[in-house]
Amino acid sequence: MNIIVIGGTSGIGEGLVRKFSELGNNVVFYGRNANKGNQIQSSNPGNIKFFCLDIRDDNAIQVLGETAPSFGKVDAVFYVSGVMYLSYIMDFEIDDWVEMVDVNYVGLLKAIKALFNKLSPAGSFINLSSVAALSPAVGNAAYAASKVASDIVIDSLRKEAIKSGIKVCNVHLGGVDTDINTKIRNPLIRKTISLRTKTYTPLKVDDVVRCLIEILNQPASLNIANQFITPIDQPD
Repeated sequence: MNIIVIGGTSGIGEGLVRKFSELGNNVVFYGRNANKGNQIQSSNPGNIKFFCLDIRDDNAIQVLGETAPSFGKVDAVFYVSGVMYLSYIMDFEIDDWVEMVDVNYVGLLKAIKALFNKLSPAGSFINLSSVAALSPAVGNAAYAASKVASDIVIDSLRKEAIKSGIKVCNVHLGGVDTDINTKIRNPLIRKTISLRTKTYTPLKVDDVVRCLIEILNQPASLNIANQFITPIDQPD
């Protein structure tokens, strides 16, 4: 298969790139970290191509459209790009809000615009969302709102794509063992999140990747429209 991963230079995205390559698939992936992306590509030069891209850039749609078919028709797109800055509403930096909206929501729209028509007739478009969209908590108002917006877009896209045969899936993730919480600058929120994450065991990236790949291993007549992947001991 020919796989596209947007946000593939860290965390779950990196895990997808490495696993799909290991399984013999062709992978085109994008991310902002040029050094990390080139490092991943050099480890599997035969079936991996990396393009340094900030999804917020004005030319993102053009770059995606021109480079994604590097191995031919696209079989699956994973939109993994995401940023999460947590703080109380009145303490938020406006630039943080804008970046979350630009990456988590507008970036998704750009990916759809650039790539949906490049999917094969039985292809799949998979978006990584968050349980925060369904159960917002203190400190994550802007992040949760950006994920709610992306949820609505994906559900609308799924309905529009029914006659095309292309599958559209939205995945709500619970706590995962990545570095996403390291961007929490507010000390009170950072302490709150630290205490909260100690109440459950975060998912391992490899386990999430395995579940995401399984989405593609379904018969053509079955679409996993919404999936929840959470730690067994995470309450919300």
